[in-house]
Amino acid sequence: MSRTLLLLSLLSILASAQSPMFQSVPVEYGSGPLQNPGSTTALVWSETVTVPLASSLILRFELATLVSDLDRIVV
Repeated sequence: MSRTLLLLSLLSILASAQSPMFQSVPVEYGSGPLQNPGSTTALVWSETVTVPLASSLILRFELATLVSDLDRIVV
């Protein structure tokens, strides 16, 4: 029984040590309606997202309305 508890304790410690730390930071950006007036591919809006001291970012979009099937979000 004590070996089982020891093993479970060690597995718990290892799992918690390997779990990445995430912090949700809500940020709101909005461009309003935009349109590419030309017939070639063009960047119509960009925004730089930074979080001080972050080693990586996961971007989640709550809402993105695209007018055409040709429109794209590029990250």
